[in-house]
Amino acid sequence: MATIGENIKKYRILRNMTQKELATEIGKDPRTVSNWERGTRDPSITIVYAMAKALNISPEELSSPEFKQSHTFKYIHHGPDMSPEIISGDSLTVLPQEEYQHGDIVIASVSGAPDICRRLQIVDGMCILNCNVIGKPPILVDGKVVIKGKVIRLIREYVKSV
Repeated sequence: MATIGENIKKYRILRNMTQKELATEIGKDPRTVSNWERGTRDPSITIVYAMAKALNISPEELSSPEFKQSHTFKYIHHGPDMSPEIISGDSLTVLPQEEYQHGDIVIASVSGAPDICRRLQIVDGMCILNCNVIGKPPILVDGKVVIKGKVIRLIREYVKSV
């Protein structure tokens, strides 16, 4: 099974890119790319996404299974808050990140209550968590709210009705 460094090198060469070109594309030093390819260091998950975009592949193609498993977690959604986009019983793969963007669907913890799934909105520098239920108030992201990660995959099991 290929390591993440081997995958970086393979896809970089397939795209006829030098280490310097890839480094420039993602805002890193070419020596850093060399370290990743040699396996002496691993890129952060944010950089994996940037490299995948630069190489025109999915992050899953770039990452080794061990790397992906160590950085993501599963969340089973319960309730109608995000319907019809996300329904109760959906299995979500969540990726912790350093930064989040307007429109991301995130998993958050509010004052130690059970985790919730919400869409992040950034308005005038304020972060707000919204759901799809009309009339349900948004949650202001403050010291009582911890964003645990961004939803990167949804798996829905369809049940065939008889």
